[in-house]
Amino acid sequence: MAKRRSEWTEDELDEMLASAGRGVEAISRSERFAIEVEVIQSSRPLSEEEVRDRERLERTVERAFYQAGSALQELRDRRLYRDGYDSFEDYCRGRFGHSRQKANYLTHIPHFMIKLP
Repeated sequence: MAKRRSEWTEDELDEMLASAGRGVEAISRSERFAIEVEVIQSSRPLSEEEVRDRERLERTVERAFYQAGSALQELRDRRLYRDGYDSFEDYCRGRFGHSRQKANYLTHIPHFMIKLP
């Protein structure tokens, strides 16, 4: 039986992220990807359980953004990318498939989150 996302261990998540990172390196710039999104509108209010789930998941996303931004800052500031890459921008593009803009966005998130009330 397949695990639900909430049942994955941190090590399993790290392994999946590492695999995804290696996959990004293999993708050529000319390839395009389309993601089909189904928009469902509902006027039915969320149950108390759904509200709790949404809040828990939102906190997870916020923590993930903060952790990603903090990690990228440290990688950049300590120049831990220098073994194989000439610049932080090249590192982000090669390792994660991030543009310079996305890497800059992520590295600024911790600053903004600290300033939020």
